[in-house]
Amino acid sequence: MAGALVIIFIRSTILRIDKNEFDYYLVGLVAGTFCLGIILKIIGIFRPDALKGTLEGFLAFETYQIVAGEIEYKIEEIQKIKITNDDYYGKTLRTGRSFNSSFSNGVNNICEITLRDGRIHRYNYELYYPNDLQKSQRELVNYYRLGKMDINNLADILGLSKSEVGELQ
Repeated sequence: MAGALVIIFIRSTILRIDKNEFDYYLVGLVAGTFCLGIILKIIGIFRPDALKGTLEGFLAFETYQIVAGEIEYKIEEIQKIKITNDDYYGKTLRTGRSFNSSFSNGVNNICEITLRDGRIHRYNYELYYPNDLQKSQRELVNYYRLGKMDINNLADILGLSKSEVGELQ
């Protein structure tokens, strides 16, 4: 109600134009703003967010070690491994009303390595495709067999049920 009174006041006292002419200006302003919003959304919707930082090194899962950059973690030094892999390049993030990108840059994945001495090392890593970690299935199953990974974590990573993971042994 107050907004309508402000518009009537601006139209009649400041701009000094009649009601019909002002309504055309108002409709044009609203339609133009709406179109501009759609254009800005379309421009930003097809690009993932820019990477804020740099990716250094590689994360490699090998049968009896994990290599993170230049650091090698032998499997006997590791107490527990926890991995998240639910983000990948181009993943649809949201369909909200913002002008931000609707696609992920794929770096919101974490590999957490807990060593026997209690130290925890966390690494963010990028996945380009949603099933990239399935290429390391043999190594990940080996970590599970050695008691380094939880069956729930392994099932989530590989996209399998617990019974299907059990069949891999």
